Amino acid sequence: MLSVDENKPAGKSGRRKNKKKAEQQAKAIAQQASRTAPLPDAESSGEINLPVVAAEVPAVEPAPRLPQRAAEPVGLQTIANAYGSFAKNAIERSWTFLGQLATARSPVEAFAIQMAFAKEAAETFAAGTRMIGELHGELARQRVLHLEDIVARITRAASEPRAVRH
Repeated sequence: MLSVDENKPAGKSGRRKNKKKAEQQAKAIAQQASRTAPLPDAESSGEINLPVVAAEVPAVEPAPRLPQRAAEPVGLQTIANAYGSFAKNAIERSWTFLGQLATARSPVEAFAIQMAFAKEAAETFAAGTRMIGELHGELARQRVLHLEDIVARITRAASEPRAVRH
């Protein structure tokens, strides 16, 4: 079988040779990496002590605060706005994180950026869900007060003596 490119063999045997060559290159790269950064012998000491690498981690900007509960009555629109604000802030923080991750110069720095983002995202998520939960609680409280008011009016009307016409 003839090949278009003389340097590349065609057919199954050519693919096998290319695969074997790629495996050899990967093996050589792995050996070179192990020579440059040897891991400590875990069996001799009983624990693994990895070298500590100091990396300069760019500061992660603090998460913008979600709007606080208003003194006005809470409605479904207020809750929907809180969800929208929370989602918008999460997307903006994610884009900022991706930008910082793209500028990382080493895996250690990238890992540090990821850890800072994960911590900040967890804190923001907890605060946001707490605030939205409070909004739902306030809405439920308002609905119950409204029902109590209706029941009070009905019982008051039922207990008042009525003039009976004969």
